[in-house]
Amino acid sequence: GNQLPVLGRYAGSLSNGGEKIQLLDAIGGVIQSFEYEDDWFDLTDGSGFSLTVRAPQAAGDLSGKSAWRPSAYNGGSPGAGDAGQVPELGVVVINELLANPSGGGSDWIELYNTTDQTTDIGGWFLSDDLDDLTKYEIAAGTSIPAGGYLVFYQNQHFGNPSDPGCHDAFGLSKNGETVYLHSGSAGVLTGCSEQEKFDATESGVSLGRWQKSTGSYNFVALTSPTPGATNAAPVVGPIVINEIMYHPGSGVSDFVSEVSEAEYVELLNISASAVTLYDTAGAAPWRFTDDPGIDLLLPSDPPVTLAPGEYLLLAKDASRLRALYNVSPEVTVLSWGAGKLADDSQKLQLSKPGGEDDGAHLWIRVDRVVYSDGSHPQDFAGGVDPWPVQADGQGSSLNRVDPSAYGNDPQNWRAAVPSPGAPNN
Repeated sequence: GNQLPVLGRYAGSLSNGGEKIQLLDAIGGVIQSFEYEDDWFDLTDGSGFSLTVRAPQAAGDLSGKSAWRPSAYNGGSPGAGDAGQVPELGVVVINELLANPSGGGSDWIELYNTTDQTTDIGGWFLSDDLDDLTKYEIAAGTSIPAGGYLVFYQNQHFGNPSDPGCHDAFGLSKNGETVYLHSGSAGVLTGCSEQEKFDATESGVSLGRWQKSTGSYNFVALTSPTPGATNAAPVVGPIVINEIMYHPGSGVSDFVSEVSEAEYVELLNISASAVTLYDTAGAAPWRFTDDPGIDLLLPSDPPVTLAPGEYLLLAKDASRLRALYNVSPEVTVLSWGAGKLADDSQKLQLSKPGGEDDGAHLWIRVDRVVYSDGSHPQDFAGGVDPWPVQADGQGSSLNRVDPSAYGNDPQNWRAAVPSPGAPNN
């Protein structure tokens, strides 16, 4: 319309990959400056929805996903507001799913209403395809009570052509994929969206949300499926990442080259049985990765077997580690060779083989830890990095507090004197 001024045209264009935007005054002073990213929301990255500030009156720092939401409708709302026209992000979440049922059972997707109000989800959509987000349309009049659950089954709903909402029948892949939930109205998408990406899963094992001490959630394997009820605890073990020396610092050695080679990751068998880190059926060993950088396939001839309570050390250089830390000769130490642990923040993962898909190896997560150096408050919702700074080049390593408790939580880690191949300090 012509009620509001439209200024321009400006030269260039906004980057599809994310960039910095600044608003300056007449003499070049910065009024506002922030960076946006293209991976915050799929809807805003080529699907026609705009990025919209959640709370314009108290915008603060806009250089983070939490400050933004997709517009309510395709095309955005230039010159107008659209607050309150669709539910807020996080009102309804994908809470649990089963992608590899045992005994001929059905795949299922569980939704959870996080609020204290009944939420109408009639006309919303479920899908497993970013290019077709409207595969299954939830029936009009469907609602979830406050703090309640609703489960959709493949054989009854999203995979059943007889269901009027099943526009394109689908099932969940046991090899891993992404599940999408989007609000909708009159048969089209609107701007409330949730998604969960998951990896290959074992038969009968569900995956679900688990809240960490930071308030954020991980989507992990659970000890038992709980459709329509509170999620069970995460699967922990049988092998866990128990100690991490990611930035040894100068206190380890007087030689710079030796310091970098003093990095190590300690694995521990917390189960009551011996565990062989090799899949006999698939003729493939387990794998340790530091994304990106390290990709170590454990030995296969012969494979490594850990007795209950036994340690395995993974190191930049096995012989150097033994010399620097006087590691017991009874402890197996493997060198990963190329690559190094990041000195700031990184994701470590131990995986076991999960078969193949179109010739590509699939991996089932055994344990994962995303550590930080204590100096990245922007990466945490509360604006405080809870990881201990003493492990960042000050001589300490990260020690797991309780090996039997969920590992990808800073609350379960502390900085302590290094003890590779021995009980944590």
